[in-house]
Amino acid sequence: MPFLKEKASDTRSKIMQEAFELFGQHGFEGTSIRDIAKNSESNLAAVNYHFKSKENLFWEVMAATYSEVHIKIEQFYNESKNAKELSLKTYDYFLSEKTAIRAIMKMMLTDLKPPEDLSHEAKQVLFNPLGPPGGEFFPQMLSREINYELSREGSIWGIKAIFGVIHHWAVLCCCQCVALDPDPLMSEEQIRKDIESMIDSHIYFMKSQQDRFKK
Repeated sequence: MPFLKEKASDTRSKIMQEAFELFGQHGFEGTSIRDIAKNSESNLAAVNYHFKSKENLFWEVMAATYSEVHIKIEQFYNESKNAKELSLKTYDYFLSEKTAIRAIMKMMLTDLKPPEDLSHEAKQVLFNPLGPPGGEFFPQMLSREINYELSREGSIWGIKAIFGVIHHWAVLCCCQCVALDPDPLMSEEQIRKDIESMIDSHIYFMKSQQDRFKK
């Protein structure tokens, strides 16, 4: 995630970078505009000028992180030969960004609703009709692999099944739930093998469900 790795240069980017870190550490309620302004070496007027409110800033940050994930998954899609390769690249990417994933998960658990005056661009990113960022690339890859075009039901099922497995285990690994378990069957290496097996199982099932999932 660029918010954690790249030094922002312009004021708006600096504000978003610091907001991402503070929201990720303290949540929405535990973060103040004053703290964001101070950490980004700006002022309250600059934050209000660029984002109008803390709510808008929060959701603009969420939209930016979603966009980054979307870009990476699109890259993996273009590099991958099949759904398993795409899935494992996505899983490894999540594991390589443990700090950012923990921050995003904390932000996602908020009850806050996007405000009406949120930018059109942010709304388009956040309200993806196929679910998670980059989610549309999984049905495209699956359709190539199972040799029929997926319906909307098939696409959504494939995203739930495969992206759900990736996300679930990546979050557990990123939150140290796995690292603290001494059982070798819960090691990161074993979980990666299990994910491969689960993806194979999902693909096998989808191949057998053409009458249900074909467009």
